[in-house]
Amino acid sequence: EEFILVYLMNEDILPQLIDQAKKYPDEKFEVFTKLTKTFDIPNNITLFNLNGQLFQERMRSCKAVICSGGFETTSEAILQKKPILMIPIPNHYEQYANCNDAMLHGYASWNKTINLEKLPHFQIGNDEFGLFHCIFQRALCGRLRDPVIPSVGAFIHESEFLVWSVVP
Repeated sequence: EEFILVYLMNEDILPQLIDQAKKYPDEKFEVFTKLTKTFDIPNNITLFNLNGQLFQERMRSCKAVICSGGFETTSEAILQKKPILMIPIPNHYEQYANCNDAMLHGYASWNKTINLEKLPHFQIGNDEFGLFHCIFQRALCGRLRDPVIPSVGAFIHESEFLVWSVVP
């Protein structure tokens, strides 16, 4: 089906999606979130309460996924070879790390805000190792020395290890 599946744990970024939906009225969005506020929703956005089973069913038939920088939704989308735009939650080091890992291996793009121009049309790096390999390596090697830093720079792949560097 021709819709973009969106998983929003943070309803505060829903206005960004609404702006994009208005900018691209021919795109259809199915959004899973837990709303506590009222929003003026355009006709090309369909809202669903969080529902894991329905979300998985809809992922099978969507054309692309927009989600946070978390691991679970991104992993499912990678396995199903869906184009992904990741939006990391500010000040969550692990989400920035996941976004960088996914981008470096050609599985996704990421941006600080929802911007459909950044949504890839396909995955370029979906091979046997998958994102699981790079995240597993980072988990084994990097978590023991995860820095508490205000901004995360690029991740560099060097001989099986992902090494972090800080952008000043």
